[in-house]
Amino acid sequence: MVNYDEFFFVEDGSCNFFLEDRTRDDIKAILSECITVKKSLFDNNTIDYSFSDGTGIYYDDKDMIIGLEIYSPHGSFFVDNMNLIGTKVFSLKKLFTKKNIYFDEVEDDLEINFNNHKIKLFIPDLTEKQDEAVIESIYITK
Repeated sequence: MVNYDEFFFVEDGSCNFFLEDRTRDDIKAILSECITVKKSLFDNNTIDYSFSDGTGIYYDDKDMIIGLEIYSPHGSFFVDNMNLIGTKVFSLKKLFTKKNIYFDEVEDDLEINFNNHKIKLFIPDLTEKQDEAVIESIYITK
């Protein structure tokens, strides 16, 4: 099993903070800046985006965090000193094989499951470019 603290790392380890039981107010207190939007007309709740932090924060109907999206150019997600955002799939697969991290290819994503969390690596060109495709964002569910 992958060590939780070793796996999640966003600059100062703040990803661990996000995945604990946190309210919207807890999260807004640490973001550099934040705008709140509805992702679609059909959503029951809003999302907080911090463009300078490179994050989108998703909440349940009680304003408790349920997910975190990290994207470029300001967000970082490191595994073994490699920032996965902007990395090609070939390099990612090589690293995951070395670290014994199991993943599934699902449509335009790679999915990793561990410690009751699901991590989706969003790779829009995965079908077309395969191993040369680049990771654009990472979504982590609580």
